[in-house]
Amino acid sequence: MAVDGGTLYVSTVGGALTVKTVNDTETAEGVHSEPVEDPLQALADAEIAHARVGPLVLLRVLPYNETAHRHLVFNTRTGEVLRLDGIGQACRRLPDDQGVVFPGGCYLADAPAGSAARTFEADTEGMEFEAEVRSPNGEDVLYVFHAPSRGRSLLLPYNLIRKEAAAPIPALGHALFDDGTLAVLGEAARRGGDGGAPRAAVEHPLRTPPPRRLPAGDGPLARVGNAELVRGISDCLSVVRLAEGVTGWTARGAGGGGLPTAAALEAVTAACARAADRHHWLDAPGLAEELEGLGTPLRTLREAAEQAVAEYARVAELRERAAAAVEETAARTTALVRRARGEAPGEAAYWVALLAELRRARGAVETLRELRHADPGRIDALGAELDEALAATGRRAAADLSRADAFDGVGAAVAELAERAAAAPTAAEADALGERIAGHADGLGAVTEVIGSLEVGDATVRTAVLERIGEATAAVNRARAVLEG
Repeated sequence: MAVDGGTLYVSTVGGALTVKTVNDTETAEGVHSEPVEDPLQALADAEIAHARVGPLVLLRVLPYNETAHRHLVFNTRTGEVLRLDGIGQACRRLPDDQGVVFPGGCYLADAPAGSAARTFEADTEGMEFEAEVRSPNGEDVLYVFHAPSRGRSLLLPYNLIRKEAAAPIPALGHALFDDGTLAVLGEAARRGGDGGAPRAAVEHPLRTPPPRRLPAGDGPLARVGNAELVRGISDCLSVVRLAEGVTGWTARGAGGGGLPTAAALEAVTAACARAADRHHWLDAPGLAEELEGLGTPLRTLREAAEQAVAEYARVAELRERAAAAVEETAARTTALVRRARGEAPGEAAYWVALLAELRRARGAVETLRELRHADPGRIDALGAELDEALAATGRRAAADLSRADAFDGVGAAVAELAERAAAAPTAAEADALGERIAGHADGLGAVTEVIGSLEVGDATVRTAVLERIGEATAAVNRARAVLEG
């Protein structure tokens, strides 16, 4: 089943829930796979839903004959698929498409693969989303989840600049005061107190250290405003994290770990453009000193990312061309090998032509190695297939060409060419005769190489064939001499 317009393909057949990025039904492998309880199910038996959150694709899958939904997160930038059933309880979008938050954790879209998800040990049973509270400076957000049937809450603070979630705060009740103090009624209040009345309250700041506020004034930063500065810094740090992720991926690639995807490179370009478009004051002359010229490195990074995207597209095109050339040669090779196995030539000329064609095909396969990004394993396999066909055809040819009259047809054809060469009236006709004579010479040379390299049980057979080839080759050389004269 195609998901999000073909971004993903999900299957629950074959005994596994499989997620792929290409519509490949020939193999069971994918970017993610996990077993299902009922292996004898069809895709139509499963319930599949999805949602797009920035670069993330959220999946909800209920395989056939199962009662619990499975929830997966796919990151188009890193190619990572992670199972996070917590998003099925109460998933919320983080500001600026930074990711998603849910009871007990969050998933960050810009983080490298393997470190994007952060979960905490917390009691999340029955938790539902209740409220989202933003700090006055726009830097922090408090997500409140509540379990009505149990009278419990879970408070999850999130910082937009650092892009990290603090440990969740379990509570029986809470209150947020105007000065940013968060009063939490903890479990101790339920157990103690006068006559069982709650009396314990623990104060938690919404953010540590307390929210920074700009001093009053009319300077350049004050004119921009704290909330706008927070958003600008957050977007610039997003660019840094994305760039560091691509750099780290390339370093791992140098050791065999892979290369950055086109989506990861395009994400850097898009983040640079987004930051420049949203925050024009990054390049404002009056802010150059205070911001240390953030606009200049932002433009430099964007240009480098665009060049990397263009190079990635060029390499992808070269790989596609190389793959097409290899597959085209493979199709011709398969057809030729089948014909060589099925045909039973009765004359030496046919054996000569068939072996020469197999030799030319073997040379064509070797030329594929000159193509950049061609699959060397595929080329090796094609070469081995042709080597085997050459050896098998050579053995059959040796058995047939050992007859005394095997090359009589070749000799007659060459003699006719010699007579026509002697009487050739024009240079144009002489050239045409020369090509035909050269064709006989090339074919006999191919047969000589193949027969000479065979391990024939009876050495007299090889000797007899090579002697007859030598006689035919001598006739070809005489015809060539006549033509040259």
